[in-house]
Parts: sequence; structure tokens; C-alpha cells
Amino acid sequence: MSFVSRLVLVSSSLALLSVAACSDPVLPPSEGAFAFPFQQPSGCSIQNHNPSFGEVSYDKVSNFEIDGVNGAEIYCQVSGEGPYYVDAFVRGKGRQIAIEVKSLSESNEKTSPAEGSVTYLSVETTKTYSSPSKEKCLFYLSHPKQQVNKGALFITFECPSLDNLETNPHSECASGAGWIALQNCDRE
Repeated sequence: MSFVSRLVLVSSSLALLSVAACSDPVLPPSEGAFAFPFQQPSGCSIQNHNPSFGEVSYDKVSNFEIDGVNGAEIYCQVSGEGPYYVDAFVRGKGRQIAIEVKSLSESNEKTSPAEGSVTYLSVETTKTYSSPSKEKCLFYLSHPKQQVNKGALFITFECPSLDNLETNPHSECASGAGWIALQNCDRE
């Protein structure tokens, strides 16, 4: 190989390395965890159970599930500068939950919660249960370790009503206080 050929080869290799070095870094996959008591008030045809995915309680997140690992699917968006818009879908291990909160901030406490929606489906329910438009779910921070910021959150939620309109008569259930934690969410 001639000197010129080697010089062209080395120059081309360096150019490719510099292009690769300048590319955007790969963002880590989204992660999520949730736990809540699915309750059976009168009118609910589903037995009480405590669905969870990952490990989360009111004061800590012990284990996040990771999008793409062991069948987990996690999409989340926590965007804005505060208040934040939240849109999330978490599925795995026979359970899935979707939430949407149009305006959530650090100032939302139990006495002044944000309103939003929850949709839940599991092997226990076999059908989809959603918060009705007339009675929204409540989202708030209930412990100093809970937070919401761009790309992540750890909050409490409760739903006075989770309904399934497919059954006849339709089934009206609820959730007690539960928790959801998300991180590495799409920033916009």
C-alpha cells in the first residue's frame, strides 16, 4: 500500500471516529414502579388486591423496572418547567397502568391535589378500569422524599372511582393511596 493510500485510510478513519464522538449520547431507558390497593366498595365485582410493579412505597423506591427488560414496557413524559405535564404507560408482569396529569407541581399536597386520570388492567381484573371524567384521580406529594421534576417523578395517587363500563351492570371500584415512580422519561 502506498504512502498516499495509507494517509487517505488514516484520515478517513479519524474522520469517522470524530463523527461518532460528536453524536448525541444514548439516553438510558425509561424506568418505572407502581403499587396501590385496588379496592372493592359495594358495586365492584373484582376482589381486593394490591398490584405492584417494581418496588415502591410512600417513602422510597427500592426497585425500578426497566423498559425493554423482562418484557417491561415503559413510556413516560414529565415535561414543562413546573407545573409539569405527566403522561405515562407502564406494563409488565400481567399488569398495566396509564396516567395523565395536565398540571402537577411540588405544591400539590393531599389537601390541594392535582387531578388526572388512571387506566388500569391486570390479570386480576381481566378488563380495563378507568377513572371517570366526573370523578378524577388525585395526585400529590405525601412524603418529603417524593418529588416531581423534568423527566422524573415519585408521587402518591388515589382514585375514588375506577369504573369498567363493559360489564353489565358496570363495575365501580376504587383505589386507596398508592405510589408511582418514573425516571429517565422523555424530556419533551
